[in-house]
Amino acid sequence: MLLMRFNGGLPEPDIMDVPGLAESPTDVQVFFGVRRNIESSNVSWNWNVYKDRIPESFLPIACDSGGNLYCTKLASPDRGEIIYIELSRGLTRSYRVAATFTEFLDSLRSFES
Repeated sequence: MLLMRFNGGLPEPDIMDVPGLAESPTDVQVFFGVRRNIESSNVSWNWNVYKDRIPESFLPIACDSGGNLYCTKLASPDRGEIIYIELSRGLTRSYRVAATFTEFLDSLRSFES
């Protein structure tokens, strides 16, 4: 997984189509890491801040520029699935974006005007 290989970072390309999301596409602003210089780019910080708004079996792995989260499911039967969590505007809605982390990375694309 990206965390183990790169300890987070800025993806390129960074555009993600989120099926069912009215504001789609969105971006992947940053992948979270461990002990990163920017506190809000850490997995643990995001877990602590959002644990009351996301299911217990979800681990935040990234965010978009609007402060919404990408999470991976930690529990079976959908372990490893990537979910987009819309947190803006006081909402908490979830959208499936990929079955695996590899599929998630393969789905990232460049912005098209």
